[in-house]
Amino acid sequence: DSKPNDVRGQKTVEAEQWQVVDVGEFTISLPSGWKHEGGKGMDSKCGDFEGGGISLSYDLGMYSNELRIEGATVEETKIDGKEARIVVGGKEKMAGVYIPEAAKPLDEEGKPFGKYWYSLCVYGKSLTEDQQKMAVQIFRTIKFKE
Repeated sequence: DSKPNDVRGQKTVEAEQWQVVDVGEFTISLPSGWKHEGGKGMDSKCGDFEGGGISLSYDLGMYSNELRIEGATVEETKIDGKEARIVVGGKEKMAGVYIPEAAKPLDEEGKPFGKYWYSLCVYGKSLTEDQQKMAVQIFRTIKFKE
């Protein structure tokens, strides 16, 4: 049975309807029809995943947002074997994930290098409860290359 689970462990969107998006240092699965807009920040790789009325922004770099959100529910967990913090709620009605040691920077050949780790933050704001559940389902599909 290959359906992703939502926060409460219930079966949700069929996995076959999802697409794997390769961002470079990591992949993420998105529901069919979602779009990825990639970009480059000052000192990071950033972009957006958009679909179903949801916009999730990501930032992979040295100074990613640690998502310390007042009033939000926090779940300390592992995603693809890495320590992760999933944060849902708060005044901004957000859903996000922060992974402190996500990936090493990649060289021109796409190979990890250096002693420093990039952290990853993916989050969305002003989300309904159902959109928050979908976002968390998406966060759990992140896979790293190294």
